[in-house]
Amino acid sequence: MKTSTNTIRFWVLLAALLLGGGIINVWERAGEAHVSRKALKDFPAQVGSWRQTGDDVRFDAETEKVLRADDYLSRNFISGGRTASLYVGYYATQRNGATYHSPLNCLPGSGWVMGDPARILITP
Repeated sequence: MKTSTNTIRFWVLLAALLLGGGIINVWERAGEAHVSRKALKDFPAQVGSWRQTGDDVRFDAETEKVLRADDYLSRNFISGGRTASLYVGYYATQRNGATYHSPLNCLPGSGWVMGDPARILITP
């Protein structure tokens, strides 16, 4: 009796592993969804009372190499005497080591200091 129970468990486990492997294989070969989107440089220069000050900030080649973003936007905005820096990075894929960098870890690790990390409500 015990031998037949073990045999059944073996075949159920083997079937589950083969099915799971097959699903993962199909998912891997399917690739990622491609999203149609506008370039980040097309982001508006004014959002609500916040307006862009200066040109878009471009990083040096070494920083871009580390960042590995497919597209990014870095701008400074001003409103009512307050300034805010906006950074948006776009990654077409999250595979092959090209993943986002959290500002909470990446910026302080590069020597940046967040003077006033707060939420700002922007109304159009």
